[in-house]
Amino acid sequence: MTLSILNSAKSTASALALAILGCAPQTPGVPPATTDYQPVLTTKLASFSARGLPLSTAASQREMRDYLEASEAGGRLQRMAQNSLAEMDPAALTANLLALVEDRFDRTEERLLAYPWLQRRAVPAAIPRLVLRLKYEKDLGANIHLAATLLRLGNGAGLDALHAIIVDESSGDQLRHAATVVVHDALAVEAGEDLFTAAWEELNRARDYWHRYRQLEKQVPAEQTGDVEAEVWRMIERLSSQPLRPVDDARFVLSRLRCELSMPVLLSATNDDNMYVREHSLQTISWIGYPAGEWDLRTTANSCDLISRSLADPRLRARGLEALGAFGHSAAAELAVSWLLDSDIDTATAAADCLLRCAGPAQAQAARVAAKKSGLSPEARLSLHLLLLESDTLPPAGPGAEELAQSERLRRETWASMRGMRPGRN
Repeated sequence: MTLSILNSAKSTASALALAILGCAPQTPGVPPATTDYQPVLTTKLASFSARGLPLSTAASQREMRDYLEASEAGGRLQRMAQNSLAEMDPAALTANLLALVEDRFDRTEERLLAYPWLQRRAVPAAIPRLVLRLKYEKDLGANIHLAATLLRLGNGAGLDALHAIIVDESSGDQLRHAATVVVHDALAVEAGEDLFTAAWEELNRARDYWHRYRQLEKQVPAEQTGDVEAEVWRMIERLSSQPLRPVDDARFVLSRLRCELSMPVLLSATNDDNMYVREHSLQTISWIGYPAGEWDLRTTANSCDLISRSLADPRLRARGLEALGAFGHSAAAELAVSWLLDSDIDTATAAADCLLRCAGPAQAQAARVAAKKSGLSPEARLSLHLLLLESDTLPPAGPGAEELAQSERLRRETWASMRGMRPGRN
């Protein structure tokens, strides 16, 4: 069915290009007849309504503040408070602690006291919201606790925070040592005479592995339960927002989860009947990059086939090609080739970017032909130039420095530098 959709869509590519490039811009309207969008998000939220973390009430948060304050009071009161915290239901405790640390107007000490307890007792369903705290939490000590909590639950999103604290001498010896101890304990660093050197080397290995695979090589991740999936879908719900902050928060989190948690959900969401959810899900997959392709190779998800459905919708075609680029697969490159020569400028740019991230020798000739096409954007010309630098003695000239923003140039140069890590390239 997907191939018939693509053939039908491709046969109208020239007409679509003329319409897009003409005087009257296309207005998003009824989805094309070749699409069959479903209320995926609504259905999932309903099915998971009783799962995930429990709600935290204002009264329970006040009670939690009292317990945290008493837990530092000393003497019998301290022991009683600590025992009470240790005996609380883990999910309820986690929900109340998260509610405290997420209060952006709270500057009290009790808020920071919540982090050590999260490190000890947070349940796996907290992972998405813990990752979001990495975006907003400014206290370095709290970031160390966050990273340790996530590592215990099988997530490496906090490794960069630990690295930043250790490498920056202004963090102070105490915090740098605390971060080193977390690395040593959480990553099972072998004992040696030099704790710092061994932990530093293991931290860098773990970061590289996490960035490439979205996995921790030595850790067994927390069990993937319905409660975890429920919280991931609640992050997906933020993608439906028109204000950008909830969308940015969701993309931040979803791109930093293990792909086993994020990718099945994102792929399902690309078929949601809400345009914002579809578009932002595709964009998030593009941001995840090659780890998505590595995950796809480990599974039978057929991700490229699923994402190719979006190419039948002119409103999503560029986003779909961007998402295909994340996988680094030759199958994605073949799909991009078909849209490179005969499409509007935005689609051609997305197709050229996809080729830069995915193409192997088999697609090089198509890139050479496309590079001679007039009307390509500077971004597309740069992507094709960088791709053909690998094989051609005299590749087509790239755009001048004044033709595109430095950030756009840097993004494509980064993709080019990573081509040696394309999933399945061998």
